[in-house]
Amino acid sequence: YMTQEEVLALAHQFRERQIPCDVIYLDIHYMDQYKVFTWDKVAFPNFKGMTEQLHAIGFRLVVILDPGVKIEPDYVGYDSGIDEDVFIKYTDGTIVEGVVWPGLTHHPDFANTRVRQWWADHLRPLIEAGVDGLWNDMNEPLYFGIGEAISPQDYAMHDVDGIGAPHAERHNLYGHDMATASRLALETYRPNLRPFNITRSGYAGTQAVASSWTGDNKSTWDDLRISIPMNLNLSMSGQSFTGPDIGGFARDTTPELIVRWYQACILFPFYRNHSAIDSIYQEPWRFGERVESIIRKTIELRYTLLPYLYSVVAECHFDGFPIMRPVFTMDASNPHIRNSDDCYMLGDHILVAPVLEELTLRRMVYLPAGHDWWTFDGKTRYTGGQFISVEAPLDTVPIFVRAGTALPITEVSQHLPQAATNVTIRVYPGHGTTRLYQDAGEGLGYKNGEYAWTTFTVDDAQVTSTVEGDASYSQFTMEKH
Repeated sequence: YMTQEEVLALAHQFRERQIPCDVIYLDIHYMDQYKVFTWDKVAFPNFKGMTEQLHAIGFRLVVILDPGVKIEPDYVGYDSGIDEDVFIKYTDGTIVEGVVWPGLTHHPDFANTRVRQWWADHLRPLIEAGVDGLWNDMNEPLYFGIGEAISPQDYAMHDVDGIGAPHAERHNLYGHDMATASRLALETYRPNLRPFNITRSGYAGTQAVASSWTGDNKSTWDDLRISIPMNLNLSMSGQSFTGPDIGGFARDTTPELIVRWYQACILFPFYRNHSAIDSIYQEPWRFGERVESIIRKTIELRYTLLPYLYSVVAECHFDGFPIMRPVFTMDASNPHIRNSDDCYMLGDHILVAPVLEELTLRRMVYLPAGHDWWTFDGKTRYTGGQFISVEAPLDTVPIFVRAGTALPITEVSQHLPQAATNVTIRVYPGHGTTRLYQDAGEGLGYKNGEYAWTTFTVDDAQVTSTVEGDASYSQFTMEKH
């Protein structure tokens, strides 16, 4: 989105069309000549006023950051970077140069504590202007080569707080260190608020400082198909808060493809439509009324399931359990489903079986053994341990709920936290337990025990509940099928 006017018009379109949405993302075009720490004063003449208007109608704003600092005197990033000696160098003291979006750039040496603080301090104006989250890109790190992407030479040196190390040793840590610096900015200049920080590149442990997305995919059925195994792999490897660019980043999507992408990712933790500047616009209303209606319905379903998704994310935070899980984790003794990667579990209770092939209106689904499974609407109950064939017209994504689940849901809202405390428990008869996590929805009080876990035990259709933690947060009503 290229201008303040376009951003505000987009936000109002979502509200007028009643398509739930919480976040608008700004890619590199909001910057002044792609220079990090800046915004274009002509295209965005009142940046703070824009964020205030977005906040007033329930939107958050997340902006992209690239690590390359343009070599340009009288630009604060370059001048202060030179003055404070923050850039990566060769062994002879020459600063490393490479071409990225702003042209010839230097890259900060994020391996240094003081450089991470320098980066955080220079993000203060953006955060004080109302930016809610940071999106760290190009941090492999990446330069533009002749027909290919390149990185700093292996022998370029990082200071590492005086210890020293060649880039060959630090390359895979660069994205992690940049994400750590951006996290520091959010914690410093948005104190007492949860930091929303995304990174394209990372390392073991990056999940402690940032979420992720899967980078520059394409608007193809193959890339839709691979989104599920790719994100399952990330989730099972510790980087659980992740997702792809819905609709595809590069190339032009189609009406059918974007519908199936919204459906496939309906319960991915990260749920964002994003496309390249040279592709067609991908907002839900760009493909006609029928597609808009189906996408609205899909997003509304996601919003009703947010109390359950939030609880699964909390299980990941407190106990380390993956958010998305392969189906075989529910039926580990069956070796024949180890390669099942065209559907996924969200926690232990919901199985999503999306359509991933063009012109397909029916698919096979394996329901794990050891449990019965209900269709999401509660109309049909299946015995586990079998493949079933299910209809999946364009306006439908097959979702199954494990028997014995007390599923927390909420009403449709246009943004959060409109429905944060209005939780209804929908019971799917059987035998089992389900956990609901509730807290203030924002802030850091959960670190001091300001939350509740409510455990629901289902015995056929009878339900009992117990509460651990601060019972004042345990709020719900019961609904039985």
